[in-house]
Amino acid sequence: MSMMDRHVAIAGGGRGIGEALCRSFIRQGAKLLVIDKLDARSLEFGFRPLEEADAGQLRYRQCDVTRSDQVREFAAESQDFFGGQIDVFVNCVGINMPRSMLELAEDDWDRVMDTNVKGAFLLSSAVAPMMKAGGAMVFLSSATALQPGRADAAYALSKMTLNRLTTLLAAEVAERGIRLNAVCPGPILSDRVMDERLIDPITSGHRTAEEVREEILSEMPLARFHQTIPPVESVVDAVNFLIGDEARFITGAVLPVDAGKSLSGI
Repeated sequence: MSMMDRHVAIAGGGRGIGEALCRSFIRQGAKLLVIDKLDARSLEFGFRPLEEADAGQLRYRQCDVTRSDQVREFAAESQDFFGGQIDVFVNCVGINMPRSMLELAEDDWDRVMDTNVKGAFLLSSAVAPMMKAGGAMVFLSSATALQPGRADAAYALSKMTLNRLTTLLAAEVAERGIRLNAVCPGPILSDRVMDERLIDPITSGHRTAEEVREEILSEMPLARFHQTIPPVESVVDAVNFLIGDEARFITGAVLPVDAGKSLSGI
């Protein structure tokens, strides 16, 4: 798929799935505006797709999506960079506090809900008026929203709410020819996912990398069949499909990309 000269705004593009999407969009020729809370100069988590972009193809801005003033600044930046016309918007922002409900501090609850739900609301309110007719929006949700676990209570609830926001907002923007869908990834093959699971959030016990791998495979029937944890490209491919012409009649969908993780309760 080519995105040559299409105007793409992506929130949470500094690492993980967001960074992989940025690399994909850049390779396809998109003009890309990225916001992230991370420092662009950070050596550890810096925004690395800069090295792949042509001059004028990419702009990066720090933004805390829980703050309406910074989201308004992002909207102003979009107006300047794109002339106020956005073809594609992807929201990859999300944080998790892997603790059981009764062990979760109030401040941590607020951080999860503010980032994952309020942030999506503020971003959508800012971006929707600038979306072109025929444009596409995608929210990155989570398979946890479809099959929640004890250790991710606040995160799961926030992503359940994000899924509902997807359907409600999709109905509203459809009248303007704009599509909005959500993708629900399961665990993917990444250092971050592996590292987060080395300590059990319920028992605080330590696990080996092989134990973590086996645990992840046990959660996903297709991954277990292939003996492979899904790569980040599986999510990138789903997003590229949903923003492409092949999905021009798909809106309000919540698409699991989780190798069957959300089927575990059946």
